[in-house]
Amino acid sequence: MFYSRLARHRPRMASLYFTVALVPFSALAFGDLGHVVSYLSRSQPFWDDLLARGDKALGFDWVAMLQWANDHPVVTALAYGIYMSAGFQSIMAPILLAGLGRYRALQVSTVALLLTLIVTYGIAWVLPALGTYEFYGIDPSQHPNIAVRVASLHVPEIMGMRDGSILNISRLAPTGLITFPSFHAANAVLLAWALWQVPYLRYPGLVLNGLMLLATPLHGSHFLVDVMAGALNAGMAIAAASILLKAAQRLWHQSVLIPHIHRPAEI
Repeated sequence: MFYSRLARHRPRMASLYFTVALVPFSALAFGDLGHVVSYLSRSQPFWDDLLARGDKALGFDWVAMLQWANDHPVVTALAYGIYMSAGFQSIMAPILLAGLGRYRALQVSTVALLLTLIVTYGIAWVLPALGTYEFYGIDPSQHPNIAVRVASLHVPEIMGMRDGSILNISRLAPTGLITFPSFHAANAVLLAWALWQVPYLRYPGLVLNGLMLLATPLHGSHFLVDVMAGALNAGMAIAAASILLKAAQRLWHQSVLIPHIHRPAEI
């Protein structure tokens, strides 16, 4: 912020510095705040049954999808790599926008990311869940040909925050603990929108993040309704960020003092 004030003739570098500062903050928020939300929602029941009923109403069978994935290990391995690309994309996309001078897109995507995190954690506070792998009682022996990325990795940490056996979250790995809505799905939409602002990355970004959405129910142990809610959350956040930035811009222009022009006194 200081740099952008003192060196306004170099907005590209100011935006790059801001972006580099933002990336670790976002990673910290995604990891540690999940544990805080798990603690705050400790008196709430888990809502996996409701989410499973939502999937059933949509005609989606998560267990059948898992069996299909086990029968197609090569496809599942590719889906694993695509799912894990979220971290790299989340670092590179804002740096690309800043470096290429897409400042407006950088502003919108940054504000949208923060709005998405706020909504995600707010809903997860009220509607906590453990995810499909735990809900359906899946054991790794049921899918010997594949490895599911999340599975029940997050469950001990959620339960530890609830029962008080985990007291120091600074020693925990930044594990995603939120089931509904899926932040991974929201991030896929945010990344697809951000990369769309770079002409030669539009369609590769759209395809990559579209495939990430498809991989999220399996490797994120998410219900389909989690993914749909996460994507909707991101879309609304992008629209809200655009509106908020336009409003802030209008307020800024209205608050700028217009210099008074002194006219010569009439003789």
